[in-house]
Amino acid sequence: MKRGIRDYEIGETFDGFMLINEVRKGTASNGKPFLTLFFIDATGEIDAKLWDAKKEDEAMFTEEKIVKVVGDVHEFRGQAQLRIKSIRLAQPTEGVMVSDFLEKAPIEKEVLQEKITEAIFEMQNPNVQRIVRAFIKKYDEQIYDYPAASKNHHAYVSGLAHHIVMMLEIAKSYVIFIHN
Repeated sequence: MKRGIRDYEIGETFDGFMLINEVRKGTASNGKPFLTLFFIDATGEIDAKLWDAKKEDEAMFTEEKIVKVVGDVHEFRGQAQLRIKSIRLAQPTEGVMVSDFLEKAPIEKEVLQEKITEAIFEMQNPNVQRIVRAFIKKYDEQIYDYPAASKNHHAYVSGLAHHIVMMLEIAKSYVIFIHN
């Protein structure tokens, strides 16, 4: 099983791919420019400083770029931070995609689709069933790819579908409880 950034302890060396989520420019006390790179993978996030950043670095290391990073995980002000030893852009031949670095629903997309389809077939009212089927068809991509919210609440790929399935399960158990 591949380790994500969350699995690394202080003092360990990370050697892998990360997605740049955010970049901030800064100036060190010696007057030299640096970049703060905020990396994410499917397990978490970590930031790192790229010291003595050149204009080429600013142009190359931008948001939504995948990079190959080697660095030591250390502690800075109580937080894990990556001390970069080497960094480069990922190559297309390395087979990494942005979706590899995003947190996903704990249930596979296909299973979520099956559960929602099953719920639609169980609907007793044909008018409601038709409306729901049309809605699901129209917003298929958004339902199965988007998060339910931007933070805290199913905030991951397929989060909206995962939320819908969980609400359907709660509703179903409530109906069973009421009828028994």
